[in-house]
Amino acid sequence: MEISWNQIKKEISSEVFEIISSNQNIALTEILNLFQEVILFSIADPELNGIETRIPNALQKILIDPLTRVDKNAFFPEVAIIEPYLRKILQITDPNQYNRIRLEKRGLSAIISSLGLNPNNVDYNLQPPSQSQLPHFSNHLVKAYNLRNLEGHNCADWSNARTI
Repeated sequence: MEISWNQIKKEISSEVFEIISSNQNIALTEILNLFQEVILFSIADPELNGIETRIPNALQKILIDPLTRVDKNAFFPEVAIIEPYLRKILQITDPNQYNRIRLEKRGLSAIISSLGLNPNNVDYNLQPPSQSQLPHFSNHLVKAYNLRNLEGHNCADWSNARTI
């Protein structure tokens, strides 16, 4: 299947426009191009295999293909589970830190901290974050973290050791 990256990026842009438009310093086109580059960047790590095919395929199915809501929902976990994507970013940017976290079997919060994605020290167990921790990105990160925890700790068919 051919992935329509231009259309995917257009759809993502329209989805996040309201959030992004509040900050003129965000270069959305640049961010979307980098998102694509990271997904497609080839690395030799069996724990991260499949990201370059599964995420684009799921985005194509969810955002572009004319599927029913139920069928689109079947592809949602491939995109919503952000831990493999963030692990890949850490593996690319700091392989030593990535290996430490992997060997210590530390999870998503360690990856988020290592990538510097939590400058306001949001407590991910708070719902919603406190007013002092409320930049819009933190709100979305908390939602993604809690979704990951629901799936990672409560679903019998899924574990952190699964192959991607």
